[in-house]
Amino acid sequence: MHRAIRIGGRGRAGAVISLVAAVAVFGQGTASNEQKKMLTVEGSLNLRSVADLQFSVDGARLAFVVTEPAKGTARLRHIWIYDGGGEAARQVTFSVNSELAPRWSPQPSASPASSGRLTAGGERLAFLSDREEGQQQVYLMLMSGGEGRAITKGKRSVKAFEWSPDGKSIAFLAPDAKTEEEEKKEKDKDDAKVVDKDDKHARLWVLDVATGETRALTKPHWNFDELAWLPAGDRVVVKGTEHPESDEYTERIFTVQVADGMMKELVKPRGPFGEIRVAPDGKTISYVGTREDGPEPHDLMLLPVTAHAARNLTGASLDRPVLDYHWAKDGSVVMVAANGFSNLLVTYSADGARHDLSAAPGPAGAMALTGGGEIAFVSQTATRP
Repeated sequence: MHRAIRIGGRGRAGAVISLVAAVAVFGQGTASNEQKKMLTVEGSLNLRSVADLQFSVDGARLAFVVTEPAKGTARLRHIWIYDGGGEAARQVTFSVNSELAPRWSPQPSASPASSGRLTAGGERLAFLSDREEGQQQVYLMLMSGGEGRAITKGKRSVKAFEWSPDGKSIAFLAPDAKTEEEEKKEKDKDDAKVVDKDDKHARLWVLDVATGETRALTKPHWNFDELAWLPAGDRVVVKGTEHPESDEYTERIFTVQVADGMMKELVKPRGPFGEIRVAPDGKTISYVGTREDGPEPHDLMLLPVTAHAARNLTGASLDRPVLDYHWAKDGSVVMVAANGFSNLLVTYSADGARHDLSAAPGPAGAMALTGGGEIAFVSQTATRP
């Protein structure tokens, strides 16, 4: 099955999302007259881009981020949703600032609505927004209706977040909030500070969604960039370093106990790495890393939770940079890999065998995967944005 989703034109060239089943690919819809126009330099500035695709747990809805054409020096981002079966998507956030990183709750809240809380009843979508005081916070929105509300507080910006497997907690990365002294210095326009010593770094925090209680799990002098929950919900996998001031690659992969914040180092990859994820069975941690020490992350590495050395899944059979990837329920991995001026859609079965998926038009980068094996990916060609 292959469907193209239109994102409301409003006089602009529309972005396209392709939904492709893992087995068969069907024909594409006819391009509109607007899309057949010659693309000019001015017109290219009005193009939207699509990123961060996220399927709901049941695979019925697809959330994604649309970056709007530039207004002044800024390009706002908003969240859109595609409900399966239709031909059009709809925008669900409309603030004058940006919204990004949509994440569906693994479990809908079953409690009845009370006190106007957004934690009650129905399918929930959390996201990041800087709509209040310029600080990026986690917001929560019920799909049954209503506007999103901030569930994290404080004069500090949240860097990243993820739902716990049971949907009761959210782990997020953020520095400590500004102290009264720091706020006073900022108000007095006193920007003098001791480099490295006065810098605030992102810590790992856990938020109880029902009560709003937040607690820090890591020390303030560490810095963390990425996080992912293990399926049991007792530990969070993080990418972090205790030497954020260093110009060298000092980041390592740790697990952090949610109960007491105890950290355990799993591996210190060579060179830059990122895109940490966890296999559905919780036995393997994956990330995109380098074979030696750079210059860019390239291959997909698999690290058993009980081991301290990762193996290169793609190095021997796919000599191409991995752009995005997701685990399937059966332990296979679906990925988008760069291939010159185009990209490849590839899957690796649980036994490590590579299989190429035929997709036309080809993927442009971001992708998502449902539990039933349906793939969504952003697609474009040289003549069709």
